[in-house]
Amino acid sequence: MANGDLRAEIAALESELSAIKAENQRLRSEIGAAVGAINGARNSLNDTTNQIRHTLSASDGSLQRSHERVIAAYEIQKDMDKLYARLKQMELANKRIRECNNTKYYDFAVYRTVRKIVQGIMDNLDFSMVTEEVIEKAVERKQLEEPDYWLTCTLMAVVAWRADQRERAQRALERAMQLDDRRTASFLLVFYLRLRREDVALKWFAYLTAKPLSGSEKPMVLLFFSMLSKTVEDKLSDATRTKVNDYIRTLVNDAITGSGNVRDSVIDEIAARYGTFVNDRSFPYDQIAALVPTHDGLQQALSLARNNANVIDFINAVMNVDDDVRNEFLKAYIDKIVADPCAVEQKVYDEIERNEMIIRLQGDVDAANEAYRLHKQHDAAEFDIVHEMMAWLFSPGGNGEANAQMRRNMLLMTRELQQEAGDRYVDGYRRMFQPVQAVKIDDFEAGQVDLSQPQGVFGQVEEFYHGKAAAEKAQIKDIVPIVLMVVGVVGGVAAAFVSPALIAVGAIVAIGGVGMLLLNMNKRKRIDLAYEQRIASVKDRLTSLGAQFAKLAEDFHEQDLLSAKLRDTLNAL
Repeated sequence: MANGDLRAEIAALESELSAIKAENQRLRSEIGAAVGAINGARNSLNDTTNQIRHTLSASDGSLQRSHERVIAAYEIQKDMDKLYARLKQMELANKRIRECNNTKYYDFAVYRTVRKIVQGIMDNLDFSMVTEEVIEKAVERKQLEEPDYWLTCTLMAVVAWRADQRERAQRALERAMQLDDRRTASFLLVFYLRLRREDVALKWFAYLTAKPLSGSEKPMVLLFFSMLSKTVEDKLSDATRTKVNDYIRTLVNDAITGSGNVRDSVIDEIAARYGTFVNDRSFPYDQIAALVPTHDGLQQALSLARNNANVIDFINAVMNVDDDVRNEFLKAYIDKIVADPCAVEQKVYDEIERNEMIIRLQGDVDAANEAYRLHKQHDAAEFDIVHEMMAWLFSPGGNGEANAQMRRNMLLMTRELQQEAGDRYVDGYRRMFQPVQAVKIDDFEAGQVDLSQPQGVFGQVEEFYHGKAAAEKAQIKDIVPIVLMVVGVVGGVAAAFVSPALIAVGAIVAIGGVGMLLLNMNKRKRIDLAYEQRIASVKDRLTSLGAQFAKLAEDFHEQDLLSAKLRDTLNAL
């Protein structure tokens, strides 16, 4: 009975366990479904989060690009504002120029009339065409009674002089000198040269040269250079040309002896000017260009040696001026003196010049004012004859100011400086042509290699690569194979007392050590062989480099032969 109850109880417990298992299974199923739902929700949340992040990132990129476009637009707007402001300045400058031109045309008409009369006289040297009555009809009475223009006074003095009214001529001349003594003296110098009254012209020349010239008097210096040759006036005497020559020579000598280094700097400048004629910088020496990092000096030396021919051509071209060609500068000079504004006009002309600079510099008022200030400063400064001569002489066409005859005279005036500059020019490029250069071939570098004898560095090549080979071989260690050999021999001998069969194991270990040792020896031989091949290659390239340098040296010396002709050409000036 007890067993039956026990079975019944066990059956009841099993039934209850089955029910619990079924409930657990159901719970597991529900939990699994819940977990699946949670995972799905989590995945959905992740997808949504990623989408939001992507959207935010894209929005951020759009905002950033929009921000950059706004900044760019702002910068463009600033540039447009600046351009607009500069455009307005150009419009104002143009308007101001028109106003000044109107002032010139209407208010200064009397000055134009005086200029036309004077130019007519100077062009034809015909005084009969202009009488006092003609002048009174053409020129305003106020201007004749109280002249404010030096040329009006000079015209009145000339007319009075022709009428033999000496006292009146003297008063007019004194008034002209009060208004503008430099232009008056310049005009009368040319006037009396045209009349072939050298004695009077020399008095005005002495007046002009009694004090330092200013930067605005460049045309006067060009006039003096014209007077050095017969082309300025066929009948000009040698005595007059000598005086002018002595004066200019004094100016030049004073300029180059003013301080200790001026002469040297002028000679350096002339030598540098010679170098500007270089038109062939080719360097057909590929190995030197590739293997010599410092080859620029060799290339420049070769270019300057070739340039000897160009310098010779330049000197011959400057000297080749036909004496029969009449110099047109005299008329151009007097036209300039006559056309120059008087004191009353100067402010208007200055305003025109300043506004023209504003237009030329595209409305940059600050830059235009600075350029105008520097221009005026140059005009007021003492005349720098040497550097002005260099600009006239070496600039194509004499900078548009000096003609061929003047440039010839300038070259002759500075013959000693030109000769010294020629020597300095030649010595300079010869010093550049140095056979000792730095060389870099693959990983081999040498700072001092005589390219004419590259074999001199063969020892450095061997030392360099033997050192590298030694460093690589030092990385190969023989300790392990030696240890194996010792262990194999000793172990084999010891093992023989235990078991004769173990002798074979010791022999194998010893043989392995020997094999490794032989392998290391083979590696060292391969390293030695590789570096010997590199040594041979570098030596071959050095030899080839030396052969190419020999060709370069031959080319250079061939071009340098023209230096003798250059010296002869300069010495013949």
